[in-house]
Amino acid sequence: MGGLAAALILMLFAATPPGRGATADFLAQFRGERFAAVQLSTGQIANIETTMSDLQHLGTISGLDTAPSPQAVSSINDASRLVGFPVLEPDAATLPDGINSTPTELRVIAAHQVRFTFNLDQARAYFQSIGQTDVTLSDRFDGTSLVVNTPAAVLLTYGSTSSATASPLGSGLVIGEAGEITADTEGGVTLDEMRNFLLELPGLSADTTRQLEGIDDWKTTLPVPIPIDQVNWEQTTIDDSPGLLLNDNTGLGSAAIWQEDGRIFGIAGAMKARELQRVAESFH
Repeated sequence: MGGLAAALILMLFAATPPGRGATADFLAQFRGERFAAVQLSTGQIANIETTMSDLQHLGTISGLDTAPSPQAVSSINDASRLVGFPVLEPDAATLPDGINSTPTELRVIAAHQVRFTFNLDQARAYFQSIGQTDVTLSDRFDGTSLVVNTPAAVLLTYGSTSSATASPLGSGLVIGEAGEITADTEGGVTLDEMRNFLLELPGLSADTTRQLEGIDDWKTTLPVPIPIDQVNWEQTTIDDSPGLLLNDNTGLGSAAIWQEDGRIFGIAGAMKARELQRVAESFH
């Protein structure tokens, strides 16, 4: 899978169980109203995934193994009813030649909750076992939970009329729409304390921590990891809403993600970025 496809797995609103887990690990008291690109090498992204997996040594995680799988539906109306908002489609006139004018596949992912609960004795024993004796945890962390709510989402696939698959994304178009990701804490630890602890986990690079700490309004800003050795990106405006526009360095695909009217939108396809942006701005 190419660099752009890998980026989409991280981006498309945690629409798969691994994506949900990665998002859950980063957020404490959060409502995803805007995006901030976090520029990382693929090695740094791998380090984040390894570091976040260590949370299992610090307490209990529930919900990851029960994350819902995408379910096929037969119509836009059915999809809208299941996700709880009107599902939008692009204007067929903006679709490139060779792509079906209507979705060839519709899948819905139910809303889900992931919960991480600290066990102070377990956490202290783990940090001691790896030689991190300088990690200090207040007794108030014991039993505190980080609760992440991932919204219902819909994935629309517009298949190619050709059998060619020159792009790592194939030769069609994928669109995702979801509500806002939200998160909160329950227990004796403040929201800022929870975030600071997550950012200080051993294994996170100084550059990763610096970029995440540099997000001013972190309670409403979703950090989007961008593998800079594989993907070019720029800030953009889609239908008067701020977003991110990405290009695979192979030149074979592009993607965009933006937030509008309380929902997150994403689109990816085997086309030039400006062509894809034109499709994105035609949603109705």
